[in-house]
Amino acid sequence: MQKIIITVVLLLSMALFADEKIDENQKLLDEYQFFSSWKKYEKAISSLKKYLEKNPSALYEYQLGKLYLFSGTELDEAEQIYLNFIRDYDKLKGVERLSVSGAYWRLGMVYEKMGNLEKAKKSYEKGFSRCK
Repeated sequence: MQKIIITVVLLLSMALFADEKIDENQKLLDEYQFFSSWKKYEKAISSLKKYLEKNPSALYEYQLGKLYLFSGTELDEAEQIYLNFIRDYDKLKGVERLSVSGAYWRLGMVYEKMGNLEKAKKSYEKGFSRCK
């Protein structure tokens, strides 16, 4: 039943905007947000990866890491996304609403899902120390 409702809502929203020219990038971001909000992570990941192929963005790459984390898939990739974000934070543009301490927190969550509690603990501690 939920799949039917999601499909109907998606089709209706697409029909509402059929007359307007929505560029492909915005369509991909809308799909990512829609599927993400319904916890349809596989579809959200697909849309966001297509967006990132054309539009590299540290902000949306960070979001991709969250999708991998929440879906429990590609945890190695999520780990790398957060490590890169932490390493490159001072050089990144458009990430003002994100923080290094938050990235350490997400990285800790990734390590927990991987079953590496020692690395998770260290990551949480690093994130906490950056908040002071």
